[in-house]
Amino acid sequence: ITDAGLASVGTLQQQRQLTLHGFKKITDLGLASVATLQQLQDLCLDLDKCTDAGLARVASLHQLHRLGLFGWLEYHRCRLCESCHFPLQQLRFLLLCDCNNLTDAALLSIVALHQLRSLYLTGCSKFTDAGFALAAALKQLYISTRGPCSIHVLN
Repeated sequence: ITDAGLASVGTLQQQRQLTLHGFKKITDLGLASVATLQQLQDLCLDLDKCTDAGLARVASLHQLHRLGLFGWLEYHRCRLCESCHFPLQQLRFLLLCDCNNLTDAALLSIVALHQLRSLYLTGCSKFTDAGFALAAALKQLYISTRGPCSIHVLN
């Protein structure tokens, strides 16, 4: 699947789940098409060719409960969490896999998602013990740094 293939996704307005894991040609243009699916509750994406700006469009999906992000390599600010007025208010589960440029600042921004209950971090090498200690203070949040990088953890 490429951006061109995702151009027709806008016709799936009642779609609740979309898995694009393994499709490494998707760019910000493809994310713009995905962002039209305002009923999505579960979404998995490979972000190898996407930027923070493209991911900011995903944050407009206010119904998301589960989100899996693989290979988020660009990071300037955590636009996932700050890009819209009410960012991801319903998000409960977040899987970040091989997102090697995310730092403690991103972790602190992510744990500020008030409904977040489970955070899975695999291969995110720039988080430090200090960042985890601050995140661990949130008793309602389960954080795992072990296990396979798999979308099945979201089920």
